[in-house]
Amino acid sequence: MYYKLSRKQIGKRIAQLRINKGWSQEDLAKSIKISRPSLTQIELGNRGLDIQELQKIAQILNFSIDSFLSKEYNGNIIRQVQETAVYLKSEQRISSPAPNEKKREQTLLYLLKQCAGNANITESAFHLLMYFCDFNYYELQEEHLSGTNYLKLNNRPVAEHLDLTLARMQQDKLLKKVKVVERNKSFFRLLPLQNPQLKNFNASEIDCINQVITQMCDWPYDYLSEYAANDLPLKVTSTGDVINYELALYREAPYSFKNYQTELD
Repeated sequence: MYYKLSRKQIGKRIAQLRINKGWSQEDLAKSIKISRPSLTQIELGNRGLDIQELQKIAQILNFSIDSFLSKEYNGNIIRQVQETAVYLKSEQRISSPAPNEKKREQTLLYLLKQCAGNANITESAFHLLMYFCDFNYYELQEEHLSGTNYLKLNNRPVAEHLDLTLARMQQDKLLKKVKVVERNKSFFRLLPLQNPQLKNFNASEIDCINQVITQMCDWPYDYLSEYAANDLPLKVTSTGDVINYELALYREAPYSFKNYQTELD
């Protein structure tokens, strides 16, 4: 017997099943012939779906519609991510990037080249700029840009092992670290010594990084940090945990890097 479900309940169940079975939003959306932003809206409960769409999803993800719509439905939910339709399991796809030290080095060098002259951009700010480059790109492409994992520490994203990357870049004379004292406070600025190798990036990666620079490079650090703290991937992650890239797919305005509304079916 079917149980009357709200759009949000249906969306949560679909998102959970999709992630459990290792499907990306992009791949599932293509398989049922709708846009990825439309699937995002379904999973968030902002868009309904007809029985034909549900039948397609059931066939692709291999579940019973009778079971899916029943009151007794049990999806083995381990963790609900607050106001989103995301469910995570430790053994499931967590969208962890493969380490790519060269790409991270060049991404950082590109940011340095474009932003280092700005007095607001300190060493700490580059953790935030890198975070937005990586998560914005994942939201757009469901692919990783710099191959960096981020931890939530002190209510902000911290790039894993970035200190080692910066030390190696100093040693290789790609950048230098300069101590600055202003208003009785000391901090470090990073200055590039070489140009980034643009051959390491494709056009969509460059465009994504440039949009982050255009939007955020002039922001004071305190404002940038506060803005990051309210981004959904960071906001719903527990302190000390790795921030899941999959959460970027559930952002809404003003954080969503993709204009979902213009792409809806």
